[in-house]
Amino acid sequence: MIARALLGRGVRAAIDAAARVAAFLVSTTPALEAPFVRTGRILAGTRAGNSYYRRARNYLAQRLRRGGRSFRRIEICGETLELDVADLTGHAPFFLGVPYEKSLTILVGGLQPGATFVDIGANIGYFTVLAARRVGNTGRVYAFEPHPDARAQLAASLARNGVAHRVEICSDALSDLDDRAVELFVTAHGSSYSTLRPTTAAVPANTFTRSIPVRTTTFDTWLRAHPCDPALIKLDVEGAEDLVFRGMASTLRSHPPRRIVCETTRGGAADAMLRGYGYRVQSIEASAATVYGNFLYERD
Repeated sequence: MIARALLGRGVRAAIDAAARVAAFLVSTTPALEAPFVRTGRILAGTRAGNSYYRRARNYLAQRLRRGGRSFRRIEICGETLELDVADLTGHAPFFLGVPYEKSLTILVGGLQPGATFVDIGANIGYFTVLAARRVGNTGRVYAFEPHPDARAQLAASLARNGVAHRVEICSDALSDLDDRAVELFVTAHGSSYSTLRPTTAAVPANTFTRSIPVRTTTFDTWLRAHPCDPALIKLDVEGAEDLVFRGMASTLRSHPPRRIVCETTRGGAADAMLRGYGYRVQSIEASAATVYGNFLYERD
């Protein structure tokens, strides 16, 4: 048993060393990148190959980011976007040919020219950029992102993709109260993960190492200043979604949006609220039995 454990450790060390070498070679010889990705996608279908390719592409992505060379042109839903392959939203599409959050990507990619999209918890802007491309110059995208680091990356991504003029970025955190100073809990420097409620987020509360002050507004108040009829709202606020819906109560009663995609818990407070407003719900994750993940809420 000990010998088997030592052998396994040795094999893992060898795979890791080979992955580091591959990442170094590809990062210093750009011509190797395309064949590396093609071969890697094949290897990803095997157990040993997947372990090697996962390590190699992660090491490569880190090297590309450190060198300021991590953006690549990637086709998503018929649109060519410039995405950061060192970020999760660009990593899987580039290295594996698989869209990030595929079902949600398809929904956003199905937006029509002239439509309005509201991205609540836009983070660095993957869905915002895709939506802005799809709605065209006659459409509009509103992106809520209170985390200043994520918001800066979002603005830079919009400019890089040539769609900044189609998007209005909102720095307030959507909640159930207007014009309040609250604490936004964030992760260590270099990460843009944040929440108003660390105790109900999908990750352990100690993931959030510090907090920063932000202002809140409600969706109802915001909508009065920005009259629109969203074709789709995407909401990903890490455990604070019921606060957002409490601040959307007037809208949900009088003019409910047709489609809302919310990352939440089946049977939780937010889920119960939307069902109470007459929304039908379906999981758009891999399994209909999914308890936590992206759910599509629809009304006629």
